[in-house]
Amino acid sequence: MRAVLALLLAAVAILAGPVNVVFILHNHQPWYVDFEKNELILPWVRMHAVGNYLKVPLLINESGVPVAFTLSGSLIEQLNWYANGTYIDVRYRISEKIARGEPLTAEEKYAMLAIPGGFFDINWQNILYKHPRYAVLLGLRNDAFSKCPPGNVTCVISRFSDQDFVDLATLFNLLWIDPYIAKKYSDIWTLVNKTSYTRDDLKKVLDLHRELVGKVLSLYNELARQGKIELVPVPYSHPLMPLLADMGALEDLRLHISLSEGLFKRYLGTTPTGVWPPEQAVNDEVLRLFAEAGYLWTVTDEDVLKTTAPGFSHYSLYYADYGGRRLYVFFRDKTLSDALGFRYSSMSPQVALADFVNYLKKVPQGECNVVVVALDGENPWENYPNFGDDFLKTFFQGLAELEKNGTVKIWKPTDFVNHCKDKATPLPQRQFRYFDLKVDISIYKSIRDLPTRPVAGKIAEGSWSGGGSLAVWIGDPDENVWWMWLKKAREDVGINRTWDVLFPLLVAEASDWPFWYGNDMGSPQTFDPVAKSALRSYYTRAGLQPPQYLQTSAYPAGTPREDKIVGRGEGKIAMYGGAVYTQIQPIYGSREGPAELSTYLTQTWLGRPTCSEARPRGSAGRLLTYTPTWP
Repeated sequence: MRAVLALLLAAVAILAGPVNVVFILHNHQPWYVDFEKNELILPWVRMHAVGNYLKVPLLINESGVPVAFTLSGSLIEQLNWYANGTYIDVRYRISEKIARGEPLTAEEKYAMLAIPGGFFDINWQNILYKHPRYAVLLGLRNDAFSKCPPGNVTCVISRFSDQDFVDLATLFNLLWIDPYIAKKYSDIWTLVNKTSYTRDDLKKVLDLHRELVGKVLSLYNELARQGKIELVPVPYSHPLMPLLADMGALEDLRLHISLSEGLFKRYLGTTPTGVWPPEQAVNDEVLRLFAEAGYLWTVTDEDVLKTTAPGFSHYSLYYADYGGRRLYVFFRDKTLSDALGFRYSSMSPQVALADFVNYLKKVPQGECNVVVVALDGENPWENYPNFGDDFLKTFFQGLAELEKNGTVKIWKPTDFVNHCKDKATPLPQRQFRYFDLKVDISIYKSIRDLPTRPVAGKIAEGSWSGGGSLAVWIGDPDENVWWMWLKKAREDVGINRTWDVLFPLLVAEASDWPFWYGNDMGSPQTFDPVAKSALRSYYTRAGLQPPQYLQTSAYPAGTPREDKIVGRGEGKIAMYGGAVYTQIQPIYGSREGPAELSTYLTQTWLGRPTCSEARPRGSAGRLLTYTPTWP
């Protein structure tokens, strides 16, 4: 602490006046519901609930620093599903069976050992390797998979005892509970240092998971009621709003906005004044919808401002006026946001705070200049020592001292807008090019070729990514076809439907599916079935037959699923199941008639597909793509 105090004294000397700072931590989880299996395929809502969703606001609150937290509609809904028993995830179901002493199937045991996708999905460096029993189980697992033939379930699971599976299930669920939270429950904290567990131990851990999940929303509700934090909604399914607007799906977006606000009023007891655009992705139509909904402010990335109004400072507060309704716009500081999200994990809290203060020296002085630090609020802390607990406590206590010394002034976003709205700068009206998704884009292979339309508006179309672009979500063939699948489904089924029919459409409109389909961010293998399940359910709940292409295991443009590929050789591709799907016609037919939407290439084809290797994609290995060669 002495080092922190010394730093604070130095900071007072180097900063002429208080620098305004706004913190916004974004909490979101994708929809994990598989409509046909009636369960959640991944446990991450639960695992973050027993850790970061509770510990982050609690630790920051100890410092007294006011922070804004976002909560997406999909996150709120899934927290409630756990609390009321509507759905549970696969790994919880397997863990419950073990706790009750029910026998597991061979497939369930094998699934527990999968990497990724099993009970080793936890930070290895900071957690797994530091627990001797967990490390032994990983070694047993790796030895089994190296010595057994590929896919031989019996061989692999025969090397594990029932006790091994009890220990594995207990450790996975136990060690996802953040230490800051676990220490509040002495009977749970004593389990951390054990090396052998009972079924009763596992039951205690699972019962605490249920209890903690049920506390998340009430904690945010209480902190907001006391004025210690600001709560910010995220439209319901976390849709990529500009592209849905480009498709003409404005009514869908209005529904996403109103549903999320309704959840805030019902479960969090608040009527929000600001709104977070998913992926900080905006265009003029999105801002107009926010203004129409009565929101006071929103936030996007500094790179969007660079395209909107080159030369303008992202430290200023701006506004766009729509029919007399002003929507104020913050532009986040990418450098400091990414520092907290990534770079500071390798620094001590004291060094990170010094770096933070040193950066603030560059900020132009002014009563209404502001540095907006906006980042993922749930994922960064796993990469910090001790899960970020020490960092969060020390860093924000340091900021509190800086505020006492008059070096910084930390605001909740709405308070800052109300203080400076009369001095905000209007965004100039300009001509922009937005994407045109009212035409069929399934035939395009590159984002550079996509059709655009001229728009007179107040803001460029963009996001946090890639210099303010939307390239993470559109441009790749699989992404382009996915958007057209979605567009065609809306046209086939229609949106004048009951909630039961519309809900899967809203799930399908989440930004998460094209985020993964483009390969920019890793493998879409896990999420591909969820996305297709949602669209299929949209059709079937309306009494319609889903298109055949929604039944395939390949990705939308025909890219083979990597989990279906056995191996590769010169000029051929091996696969499970004997069929590979490819999209060979546009989604929409010509004027003369409907196009054939799909074709199936089987092992009996004439001619041989050629095979090429795409770039590496992390732990998922390498993806094999192919180009059919016709006779």
